[in-house]
Amino acid sequence: MGKELTQAEIDKLINGGSPSPLTEEDIDMLGEIGNIGMGNSATALSKILNRKVSITTPKVVILEDNKMPTEYAIPYVTVEITYIEGISGKNVLNLRDEDVKIITDIMMGGKGEVKEGPIDEMNLSAAGELMNQMIGASSTALSEMMNTRLNISTPDVKITDYSTDKIDDFINGETLVMTIFDLDVEDTLKSEIMLVMTLDFAKKMIEKVKQQYTESLSTPVQSEQEVKASKSNTAEPPSKVNIQKVELQTFGEDNKKPNMFGNRHDILMDVPLEVSIEIGRVKKPISEILKFTSGTIIELDKLVGEDVNIVINNKTIGKGEVVVIDEYYGMRISEILDKNSI
Repeated sequence: MGKELTQAEIDKLINGGSPSPLTEEDIDMLGEIGNIGMGNSATALSKILNRKVSITTPKVVILEDNKMPTEYAIPYVTVEITYIEGISGKNVLNLRDEDVKIITDIMMGGKGEVKEGPIDEMNLSAAGELMNQMIGASSTALSEMMNTRLNISTPDVKITDYSTDKIDDFINGETLVMTIFDLDVEDTLKSEIMLVMTLDFAKKMIEKVKQQYTESLSTPVQSEQEVKASKSNTAEPPSKVNIQKVELQTFGEDNKKPNMFGNRHDILMDVPLEVSIEIGRVKKPISEILKFTSGTIIELDKLVGEDVNIVINNKTIGKGEVVVIDEYYGMRISEILDKNSI
């Protein structure tokens, strides 16, 4: 009988004879970071389109020789983001140009129809505003997760055709890591969205979150009441993610191997989430929004006396009525809808 292979030897074979530049724990953490950041981006997109949006199921791959896989060698609208405070590095958010046409048509009051031909300047400008808001929402979530103030330069929006343009033009030959998410816009679109970053930047983010996790372990033990309050604001932890060089793999729920976070992903327990009260909303075409001036009255979709929404991390989890407490506005909760949606 032949000699059994060790786990290290198996990993070496899977990674084409060379060790992966990221450990399994690093891959898990990169998936955690992606889920939280892009989850907030989905919320921002949902508000703009007034439709349910989900960005889920991250798949992570290290790009061999920085070459885009064949199935992704198509035109995209890309936004290059440079982090200049809190952490340094670059990443690129990618949306397929056909998807952008659908999304921007909805933004402008249409039904999500795709027009033939290249994206025009108006659609590209609308896409830039959309993706800027997605990036802002994602950066806010990452800032809270890392407990670090993050600041980015003005994002650079352009059209990139990966069948002809080189993916590594912006990173001077550094190794690239790509995370691919499923994008689902209610009754409109099922596609993918990609986030590409340098390996060095990925490692910096991972280290920042690990550092925050280590610091949280050294903080004093909370009272039972404080712990309950913290848990009530906790997002559902995403499942694990695997990596291969060529074959993209998804988060595997049956992988029971423990990692540095434990099965409960305790690191998420210390992530602060924004709690807001929403009195109403309304959808307006861009042409009308541009006419807003001081004194403009906007009619909302809520009636006088109707319950307002409790919004945690930009997701509605309950309803209640507005009250006044010592000259401050407050809220009395009347109904909890679904805390699991946080």
